[in-house]
Amino acid sequence: MASYRIEVRGQRFEVMVEERANFALTDRAGNTLAIVKVDRPPALSFAQQAEWRQRWLRDVAERVDAVVEYQVLAGDARLLTINRRKPGGKFLGISLLVDQRRQVLVQWEWPRSGSVANLEQARAVQSSVWNRLIPCMLDAAR
Repeated sequence: MASYRIEVRGQRFEVMVEERANFALTDRAGNTLAIVKVDRPPALSFAQQAEWRQRWLRDVAERVDAVVEYQVLAGDARLLTINRRKPGGKFLGISLLVDQRRQVLVQWEWPRSGSVANLEQARAVQSSVWNRLIPCMLDAAR
């Protein structure tokens, strides 16, 4: 079983992962639109792992002066997103899908790339990706 550490307000947490998939979504020109990480924590610790990840995302939002946007999806899945107010750093935003029913966490890192250079473009890409991927992900386990 793999693991990695995250830190939230000086408190360290060990995130355990039974299964993980990482991949990049690219446009036709080869620009990376999103880095996607799909994690399946051990079933007995899913709720705790999901809470730590959400706390981590809220902590990141505070550090980069961003607002956490929440969406409730089918099956009580939740999507949390932060986007930087001003371009800076490697990423324009991060999103986290928490699907309690299927016990899966999906994280999208939204990089600044050749085709996505500002917040308006990032939001358009996010919306496009979610409209195509999230219904597939939420229906996959039915």
